Order: sequence, then C-alpha cells, then structure tokens
Amino acid sequence: MSIAPVKVPRELLAVQQTVLEEYVRNRLLQFIRGFGTRVLQLAPDLHPTLLDRAVRDVLEVLPQPDYGLVPVDMLELQLVFRHDCLALGCNEPQCVLCQHNSQRRCAVNFCKKYLVNDRMVARCGAGIRVEVVDRANGKVFDGELPDVFLELFILDGAQYDQRFLGETGRALLAAGGEGADAELEACTLLHNNKGAPLITSLTGCRADEQGRLLLQTQVCSSRGLRFCLVWLWSNRSCSSYKKFLKC
Repeated sequence: MSIAPVKVPRELLAVQQTVLEEYVRNRLLQFIRGFGTRVLQLAPDLHPTLLDRAVRDVLEVLPQPDYGLVPVDMLELQLVFRHDCLALGCNEPQCVLCQHNSQRRCAVNFCKKYLVNDRMVARCGAGIRVEVVDRANGKVFDGELPDVFLELFILDGAQYDQRFLGETGRALLAAGGEGADAELEACTLLHNNKGAPLITSLTGCRADEQGRLLLQTQVCSSRGLRFCLVWLWSNRSCSSYKKFLKC
C-alpha cells in the first residue's frame, strides 16, 4: 500500500509541528472511533478485529506530512549529546556475562570528572557529538542551517541546580528570553584561576570576546546535522560542572 504525503498549507507552517501533529492525531482517532462504530452498525456481521486490523495497517504506512521548506525559525529543533560507545557488553546490572567486565557500556555521555588538559570524551574514550534533532519526528535533522554556530560554555552545576531544578526555574528556562539568559549568565564559568579559557579547541574553533567556543555545524549524509566535540580540552579540573549548549 502506497500513500502519498499531504502537503501542509502555508498558513499552518507558523504553528509548532508538535502541536499541529497532536491536534491532527486526536481528530484522526476521533474519526476512527466514530467510523468504526458506524460500520459495525451497518454491517453487524463484520468482525471487530478485522476492522481493527485494517485501521492498524493503514496507520503503519501513513507517511509524515510534507512541510516543504520550513523557515529555520519555525522549526522545533533540539540539541542532543551522543557518542558511539566503544565498550563491549551491556547496561543490564544483572547480566551474568558483564558483571565482572570493567569496561561496561556508558550510561551517560560525559565523564564524572575531567582533570587539567583532559580531552572531553566519554568514559569509554569515544568522541562526543551534538546532533540536531527534529522534535516533530525525533529524527536527526538533515537540512541546512546556514550561518548557525553552536555556542559552547560551562555552567557551575550547583548554581544551575539551585536556579533551575524547581518548577519555577524549569518554566523560566523553557520560556527563554532575557530573564533565562540572565540566570544562565550568573552560572557561567568561562576562565580558570589563571585567567585562561576553561575549555579550548585544537581544531581552530573561534571564540567570542567572553571566551565561549563557537562550533560550526558538520553535515553527514548518513547521520544528519551534528557538531563534533572530539577536540575539546579542559583547562581546569572539574567534577560538578554542566556542559551547556546554545544554538
């Protein structure tokens, strides 16, 4: 069964994709329930499981809507840390084969602690990357983001938790704006005790006047849009810091 995608009207492109998709999904489910009830009234000999199967088969092949070329500022993009773990084994605590393996797979991307001149890689030694994910479908965004850089700096973990772990703080961070920027600025750590940048790059990434690193996107045909952090180095020992990314 082949179904062509439906093109989203230009008038609806300004609506957040997740909000629009949720509305369409609810309307579709409403129609399916009403349609199924009416079909069984008209054809009482029809087995309900047959109708359920037909609905499931159609939903499985239903294509994503065609949004065409959506302006960048209308996209719902999310930055996600990822790495390809080099350790063998699994993350199952009760696994008999892996319980004595010192090289368990990483549960998180970053190490708990970095010392001076440490390369900022995962515990297994794999390089860490940041991928741009489309929140509407959960897939890595493979479009173009011209003249977009990733702003990378370190936040004091204790200060961040104090300001943003509560419900009010989370709401402020989600809303963004000058208020959230000011609170984040108060948590920012840019230099070590000697006045040198807290993190540096060996790949020639430029930094702004305050010392934040600006990373250029890299497009990979098989993995979409991403930022590689392989060549970042720490210039100060740290164990309670949070990496913060801003696009």
